[in-house]
Amino acid sequence: MASVSALLPALCKKIRGVAEPGTDMELRRVSMACIFVAMHNLGHARKTTNKRRKSITPVSTSQFLDNEYPLGTGISSKVSEVQHRTSGKTFAMKRLDEQDDDVGEEEDDVCFNLRVLRQACFMAACRGRPSLVRLHAVCIDPADTDRYCLLMENLGLSLHKVLSCMRHYKPFLEHEVRHMMRQILSGAKAMHELGIVHRGINSKNVLVAAIGYIVKIGGFGQATCTSETDVPFLNEVWEEAPELLLQGRGANESELLDSWSIGCLMAELLTGSALFVVKNRENTKEAQFHRLLDVLGVPGKKTMQEMKPRNLELANEVREWRARRPRVGKKKPHNNNYRLRKLVPPEVLSDDGFEVLQGLVTFNPKKRLTAADALQLPWFSDNNGDKTDNSPAAEASQQVSRPVSRPCPFTCWLLLIGLLLLCLVVFVCIGSR
Repeated sequence: MASVSALLPALCKKIRGVAEPGTDMELRRVSMACIFVAMHNLGHARKTTNKRRKSITPVSTSQFLDNEYPLGTGISSKVSEVQHRTSGKTFAMKRLDEQDDDVGEEEDDVCFNLRVLRQACFMAACRGRPSLVRLHAVCIDPADTDRYCLLMENLGLSLHKVLSCMRHYKPFLEHEVRHMMRQILSGAKAMHELGIVHRGINSKNVLVAAIGYIVKIGGFGQATCTSETDVPFLNEVWEEAPELLLQGRGANESELLDSWSIGCLMAELLTGSALFVVKNRENTKEAQFHRLLDVLGVPGKKTMQEMKPRNLELANEVREWRARRPRVGKKKPHNNNYRLRKLVPPEVLSDDGFEVLQGLVTFNPKKRLTAADALQLPWFSDNNGDKTDNSPAAEASQQVSRPVSRPCPFTCWLLLIGLLLLCLVVFVCIGSR
C-alpha cells in the first residue's frame, strides 16, 4: 500500500480539482464517494499496530445530542460538545461556517463539503499520532441540507481559554511549558514526517486534557502538503512569520512556518501575552513587520536574499532601517535592538529554554529550528527536571512496560515467622497468669 506522504498530496489535488467552479455536479458526487474510500486507505497506510482501525464513513448527526457547550471557535468554524444517544460518550463536533461565494446553492453545498473533507483527509492521515487530535467520523447533518461536519475526540478547552479564562493570563512556569512544548513539537514532527504543514498552531488550536496538561494539536483548517503550491489561507496578521509578510517564494507550504508558530506559542505561555501583537496601532502588515524588527532586530542582506521577498515595499523598509543603524568605526552596523531576551528574561526562562525559543523565532527561515531539531536540544534532556514524556502514548507505554511490584519471598517468610513468634509470646504470657 502506498505511504501517506504519497497518497495525501494526490487526494488534496483531487479535492482542489473537484472544487473548481463549473465542474459537473454528478462528477463531484462520484468524486466525493471516492474521497471517502481514499480517506479509509489513509487511515490504514501506517502499520503501527495490529488493531483494526475503524472506517471513516459518514454518520448522521441525529445519533448525537448537542450539549450546547461551546469548546472553541476558529476563523471559519465552531466546535461544540455532543453526546452519543446510545453509549453516552462525549465527542467534539466541528461545524464550518458558510463562505460568501457567488455560486449557486447546490454548488455551494458541494464546495462546503469538500472543504470539510479536505480537513478530514489531513486528520485521517494523522490517526494514531498521540499528540494530534483524533478524527472519529465525518457526520452528515440532515437538518442542514446534508452538510458535513467533523466528529473528533473531546479533550476539553483550548490553551487560549485555559490561559485567558481559567488563569486570567497568568503565565505558566518553565517546567510546565517544557512539558507542553515537548508534546506540541512531537505532534509537529509527526505531521512534517508525513509532508503536512499545519499553518495554524496557536493557543486556540491546541487542546488541553483535564488532567496533567496533556495537550494535542487540532484545527486542521489551514493545513496543506509540502508539495502543494500557493494554497491560500486565512490567519491573524500578528501570527504571520516574516517570510509571509515579505511574501517570500515557497513560504506558504514550508514546515518552518509551524516552527515560527510554535515559538510564538511558547513565548505566549511564558509571558501570558502574544509576543508580536501590535498595540495601539493599526493592525496592518506594515505595522506588524515593524514590530518584528523592533523585537528581533534588523535582518542582514544575506537573510533578506534567502527569503526572496516579493513585497518590495517592506523589503525597502528593511534597507532603510539597516542604513539608520549606528556604525562603530568602519565596522558593520551593530544590531543593537534585539529585545527578545528582555521580553523573556532569565528569571522566566533558563538559557537552555531560551536556546529553543530563539531558534524557533529566528528571522531567517533557513536558520530556524525544525520541530525534530528543537527536540534534540538540552532543554528537553532528562537532567532538566521533566524527565519523562507524559504524552498519552508515553503514559500508555509506561502502563504496559512498568513491572508490577511484588514483595520478595524471603521478606514474606520473615514476616510470617515474626507473626508466629508474637502469637507464641502472647500465648505463654496468658498461660502463666
